[in-house]
Amino acid sequence: MEQNEFAGLVKAAFEAWPVLNTAATHPFAALRITQTTPPQALLASYLQRLASTMPESAEILRRRYVKEERRKDILTDPKFTKDNYSYQQRKGIKQIAQWLLADETAVREQHAIPLERHLEAKEYVRLFGIDKIAAALETHLLDARPGQFTLVGGLGGIGKTAVADQAVRRVLRAFEYDHILWHRYRPYSMNDQSRTPDEAPRALIDFLAAQPYIDAMDTAASIRKQRVHQALHDERHLIVLDNIEEAADLTAVLAATRTLLSRSHLVITSRSQPPERTGITITTLSQIDEAASIALLQHEAPELNAVAAEQLIPLVQTVGGNPLALKLVAGLTQKMTVPQLVADLTHRHSSRTDAMYKRIYDRAWRNLDSVEKEVLYVIGTAADRGSPFEQVRAITGLDEKAVWNAIDHLLAHSLLEVRGDLAQKRFGVHRLTAQFLQTVH
Repeated sequence: MEQNEFAGLVKAAFEAWPVLNTAATHPFAALRITQTTPPQALLASYLQRLASTMPESAEILRRRYVKEERRKDILTDPKFTKDNYSYQQRKGIKQIAQWLLADETAVREQHAIPLERHLEAKEYVRLFGIDKIAAALETHLLDARPGQFTLVGGLGGIGKTAVADQAVRRVLRAFEYDHILWHRYRPYSMNDQSRTPDEAPRALIDFLAAQPYIDAMDTAASIRKQRVHQALHDERHLIVLDNIEEAADLTAVLAATRTLLSRSHLVITSRSQPPERTGITITTLSQIDEAASIALLQHEAPELNAVAAEQLIPLVQTVGGNPLALKLVAGLTQKMTVPQLVADLTHRHSSRTDAMYKRIYDRAWRNLDSVEKEVLYVIGTAADRGSPFEQVRAITGLDEKAVWNAIDHLLAHSLLEVRGDLAQKRFGVHRLTAQFLQTVH
């Protein structure tokens, strides 16, 4: 809500003063702050605060709404004129609305902190060209029907995880869900063997069962699933299952969780499309447009701001509007001019997305020194959940400064992602980067 909307709520609350605490609904009903402070007491505290800074405004509001004096009777007081009365009332309501907005925001932020701990670290600073999609997804999740699914689909590197992350971070401040959980699925085992499709839903159920308030990991599989189902019924959950890329994995997850969700909702990010769409809302991301692509390039490589936008168009046309590809290419502009890069990427041109990524990664790999290559390879071939700094240093045997310098360089060139939470940061790579790394050793 904006401040103007809060001013409307404050005025409506004053007008409803006699029944504010007893009415079935009241203007502050949607506010989190009134769950701990009754609305009438909340307004009274603001009036008391207002009396010390705007005494005339506080007096008018108290006499008009709390004491229920008529306007014409208040105007018999020589302190007030008709114009002054209206001005002081508006000023007082505006000030109270500012305080209410600040207090409500603080309450919501405090509520958001423990929920955000369950999310992965943000892998982006801002989004380009997909803000409307993220906003639409947010609106959908606030109104989503219990027991159903939302699929965020699109090509690899298109921004599925980032869109889901931004929407969920906004939703968690709306108090529509009791718990918000995020699980990144690892399609490969620790020894780099592909998992079977039935392991995807099992991994999700185990993740949910391991939550402290469910605590069902030490039970038989059937009991574990029952406890998860009961928890998803007792309290409303928003669950994000990230990185379900294979069609067989997606089908298995949908089949296994249809009767599990109850009052809760599951968001899945995937490159695949479901074979059967009943009960599934699909948000598909496509390539971002030319203007957004240029803005992204200039954001990732600020030196490109000195280049006329039209000179970047051939690069955008060559790479396409895939955000990951654009970020990787932006890193290459530090060592190559835009015309050189366009020529390099169009050599043996192929329209296939995989071939384009291969050419971009080949060029990025050639631009790394031996330490940066070693650090990237160690991180890229570790578990999908990412590697903490200490683990990277121990495996490489490099000194602390060398590892940090390599990580900083790789992050700057979009070859690494930061994962983990506030307690521990981990470094990982996009699945496309991991696939490339399998071809270089």
